Amino acid sequence: MSTPIIVSQEQTVQSSWMPSIKTLAWGALALGTIASVAAICYSTTFPGADAQGMCTSPKYLHEFSKDEVDLCSEISPVHSLCMGNLGIPRLEMPQLNSTTLEMYLAEKAWVKELVNPSNLIPAQIEMHTPTIASMMDEFIHGIWDPCKNRILTAGGYVIDGHHRWAACTLLDRTMEILNIQDTAQNVLSELANFQGVYHLAMGE
Repeated sequence: MSTPIIVSQEQTVQSSWMPSIKTLAWGALALGTIASVAAICYSTTFPGADAQGMCTSPKYLHEFSKDEVDLCSEISPVHSLCMGNLGIPRLEMPQLNSTTLEMYLAEKAWVKELVNPSNLIPAQIEMHTPTIASMMDEFIHGIWDPCKNRILTAGGYVIDGHHRWAACTLLDRTMEILNIQDTAQNVLSELANFQGVYHLAMGE
């Protein structure tokens, strides 16, 4: 068995493209107990990328989640975050605690990078809106910063840490990733039977 190559260099990734500004109109959107709301979200990457704007405020997302808890639902004001996903349900995605993550990284080549999370694509097709809204709310109130916790990625896809990724994307903040030097499909296949990996349903 060959000795695994472990790379732990740190680098900053910057986007080389400037996306066009898109204006999306949202009219008469039923939000559970609140009246119909008309809103216009401005975005450089996703609808409502400004965390202070109505469409991505924690309060707005909490209200939306009264009717639909999945951020990737077509009626979600920010469902375009989920575009390009690999179609994997939350329950089938690997979850890694710190010990399991260290064990897996010891077998793989990887790099630590500081990135704009909007440049990444989610692997899973479901994300729990209340969880994401709570993370954003905690950051805004200085309780906890989800963007200081590293997430696991491979081939441009998020592997573990989808909800933190979504929160930091909506907050428009950079975050640190542990980027496996392999395809997302290979990493997901390896983690499916890796010791210590567990699974959670959406909302758990």
